[in-house]
Amino acid sequence: MNKRIVSRNVATNMKVVFFIVFIAYVQATSEPFDPKKVFDQNVHHCVEEHGLNKDYVVKILNQNTYPEDDKDFSIFYDCVADRLSMYEPNGDINFKHPYLEPFIRERLKLDDTVDVKTLIEKAVEHCAKSPKVEPRVVNAIRRRNCGAEHIAKHIH
Repeated sequence: MNKRIVSRNVATNMKVVFFIVFIAYVQATSEPFDPKKVFDQNVHHCVEEHGLNKDYVVKILNQNTYPEDDKDFSIFYDCVADRLSMYEPNGDINFKHPYLEPFIRERLKLDDTVDVKTLIEKAVEHCAKSPKVEPRVVNAIRRRNCGAEHIAKHIH
């Protein structure tokens, strides 16, 4: 009977070891997270899905402030935010989303010495003072514009 118990323990331990090795292999062979690539894929998808002009959308994306009253851009922005799971169930933007910090770091070309997490937290705190508006996409664009302005003032 003791041999059976030892045998089961060895088999269980081997399963755990194989599982850990498998996880390590997957992590070692996975592509590193590339926020620009993920964003570009979603831009392409949303432009195609809604029949929008990509050059027009990209032109707006390269601006510091996004329009709140542009129907096509609102459709696009809502699509991208939704595809990236950026919305909370109540329609607010999830400012703690794991995508946000590396995206902002990449977009603004910030090195590792800049505390992007704190910049985001301060921007969220600052922008939370403005009242929530509907629809959710206008609220998201407004908060994004406020946050972008706030961060820009505090990184230089």
